[in-house]
Amino acid sequence: MSAAPISASTSNAPSLDVDHQAGERLRLRGRWTLEYATAIGAALRAAPKGGQGIDATGVDRLDSIGVLQLLRYAKRKGLDDSAFAFRED
Repeated sequence: MSAAPISASTSNAPSLDVDHQAGERLRLRGRWTLEYATAIGAALRAAPKGGQGIDATGVDRLDSIGVLQLLRYAKRKGLDDSAFAFRED
């Protein structure tokens, strides 16, 4: 009997879109965690060039891998901490 391959569920996969009314701000959704590290990298690499900020209020879960990926993205874009918006909780 062989084991089924382990794969991340797509129901909470990380995603992003652009809020054109908020100055090209990226809106993040889903889980930005180790489980989705590959998808996070792909999403950020595919992000539009002109992003002016990051709205992470729609993120369900964020761990150190997600934070590191976001910090790398911000550094490449020349964004500082004020470019991020997180939920209060």
